[in-house]
Amino acid sequence: MFRNLKYFLPSFNQSLLIVLLLIVAGGLGMGILLAVCYGAAGVAMADINPLVMYLCQFVPPLIYILYKGADTVKENGRLMEKGLFDRIVKPVPFNTFNFGKVSPAVAFLLVILATFALMIVLEPLNSLVPMPDSVKQIYANMLSNMLWTSLSVAVAAPLVEEFFLRGTIMRGMLQHSTPLKAILWSAFYFALIHMNLYQALGAFIMGLFIGWIYYRSGTLWLAILIHFVNNGSSVLFTLLNPQMDVETTLMDIIIQSWSVEAYIGIYTASLAILAAIIFYFYKNLGNGQSKETISA
Repeated sequence: MFRNLKYFLPSFNQSLLIVLLLIVAGGLGMGILLAVCYGAAGVAMADINPLVMYLCQFVPPLIYILYKGADTVKENGRLMEKGLFDRIVKPVPFNTFNFGKVSPAVAFLLVILATFALMIVLEPLNSLVPMPDSVKQIYANMLSNMLWTSLSVAVAAPLVEEFFLRGTIMRGMLQHSTPLKAILWSAFYFALIHMNLYQALGAFIMGLFIGWIYYRSGTLWLAILIHFVNNGSSVLFTLLNPQMDVETTLMDIIIQSWSVEAYIGIYTASLAILAAIIFYFYKNLGNGQSKETISA
């Protein structure tokens, strides 16, 4: 069943439908269903396992993706019987491991370094919009339900969201449009599913970086790694500093502990490191993913 997924290459409209299924049917519909089911059992919403709640919202889009993958394979069979081989949808793997001149070990290490640098560069954007209560609640849940909330944010989110956003949507859109459009739309959807302005701008820019790395390398594991480092760092920082205000930023800490000049120096160094790694990857990492023949 899951092996058919590589045959489903969603178009723009299909990609939009996947996102809407996630937000509406998954976020709203599954939320109501869980509330009713657990309520009937006498369990309050606050007591529902956060990992279960998180994963359930992806059930509707997953069903659609599985159905479309199986349907594409069946259609391929009918086209083969008719001899219409030029219309057969060729499978596009989630990973092509196209590292180019960069060794896999170096690529993974540089991606980790670039992610930390990008996090520092993007952090001031968080102060542009007040942190919503929904995000504050996530941080509070990390302390009250440490294991399951941390697993949801640091492990499940990178795996599941990258499978849908880059592995499915962007992989498909690369076959229907230009790489630029595929990267932009996958980043926009990545920001959209966060459902709050506080995270949206940072998520969009992070999504651009993740999408570009996935396009250049054809390696979904690099995309997952970037997402994991970003989310995992936030989780670890919160767990190690339970008494600290959740709206405290790295900028606040550095300025209070050292000076404004120290923060400017760290920010400038991070920007330079990020630019250097991106330039190095541009010159040496892979050569982008090629289009396969797909049916109209």
